[in-house]
Amino acid sequence: MFIESFVIGLAGAPALWLLASSGRVNSPVRSLFHNLRRQSDAVNVELLPLAPEFVSEIVQDLTGAVPSLELEATVEGAAATRR
Repeated sequence: MFIESFVIGLAGAPALWLLASSGRVNSPVRSLFHNLRRQSDAVNVELLPLAPEFVSEIVQDLTGAVPSLELEATVEGAAATRR
């Protein structure tokens, strides 16, 4: 796989790589992550969803408006499905 060989080839370079995935179990990306951790100093950092109150603050900052109750409910539902 190109990405894997590219990252491994640059392992000694002073670079920070950030690769993201949805976390699906049988994903080719998941296999890539596993191989990178095995062959290099790569580490896995699992990021949890933002808490709904922080999402509300971000929406307010970006739009200048308070998010609707419907949007807040959608955000809470999305966060609950990832836990």
